Amino acid sequence: HDKLHARLGAADDATFTAAAFELILGTTPTKEERAASLEALAELRAALKGAPDATKRARTQLVQALINHNDFVTVR
Repeated sequence: HDKLHARLGAADDATFTAAAFELILGTTPTKEERAASLEALAELRAALKGAPDATKRARTQLVQALINHNDFVTVR
């Protein structure tokens, strides 16, 4: 996640989400996955109540969720 954040830290959430999906799952997110990811990032950021590293922490949570995604952990 640190390399992804270093490369895309200033990018908007949609760009970060697309890059995370491509890097971790090897695919682009569907429209539904993108919407769910963007909603989750907004909710996580709000839950962090303006912490100085709220964006980085929210994106870390998204990356962790993708690592736990069935498409990542399943050998095909």
